[in-house]
Amino acid sequence: MRRWRGGFACLLVTASSDRSKWILPKGSLEQGETPVLGAQREIEEEAGVKSLPVMHLGVWERSGRVESYHLFRYVADCAWAERGLRDRRWVPLDEAGSIVPRKLRKVLDAARASLSES
Repeated sequence: MRRWRGGFACLLVTASSDRSKWILPKGSLEQGETPVLGAQREIEEEAGVKSLPVMHLGVWERSGRVESYHLFRYVADCAWAERGLRDRRWVPLDEAGSIVPRKLRKVLDAARASLSES
């Protein structure tokens, strides 16, 4: 997330398997990584963005997998390992729910609720 036009914007990337599908940067942990460090690495690799962790948003089970989601604050652009494989775009948080798959909307709702409390 980052502050944008009087509110917040969410960084979305295209799925590696379908560039018409917009998702949140995500991925699997490498050996020895904590969820926060893994998420930071995935944000850099998939979107070319340095970020700082803000808070844990929650854990959801989906398709038999447990997924942990964290809110990060934009710091700066950086080298982008998956440039050319994915597109990225900043979207107002209030609009992002209409772009991402339905299963990710609860994550955006949690982010919105957390940001409104701070």
